[in-house]
Amino acid sequence: ELMDWLIDLCYKNPGFITFLQQFDFYFSIKENQNPRINEFESEIMKLFPYWYDSMEKGISDGSIRHDLSVVDTVALIIRTFVSLQQRILTRDFILPLDESFDRQLQMRMLKDMVISYLANK
Repeated sequence: ELMDWLIDLCYKNPGFITFLQQFDFYFSIKENQNPRINEFESEIMKLFPYWYDSMEKGISDGSIRHDLSVVDTVALIIRTFVSLQQRILTRDFILPLDESFDRQLQMRMLKDMVISYLANK
């Protein structure tokens, strides 16, 4: 459900994903970080307990592998989904070939790959 939320975010709030990309780019080239960056980080971190709890529950009930770092896994999932969304929304029609890709299918495939990787088989 959390990955579905990330997928839906791309299509329901494309401006937010574009904002995140521009925000990241802006702060990556600044020498001094804006003091309000900590406020932004605290807002982003409010989502983390949902992800952390779902991973911990999956590990506890045996549906998710126990050999994974929860923090690193959650960070990777979110960064991967958001990076793909940013690519889709802001830079995905550079080559004529790009128009032949089904972006929603790609997001669902990414979700399936993550779930397959996490599964305790």
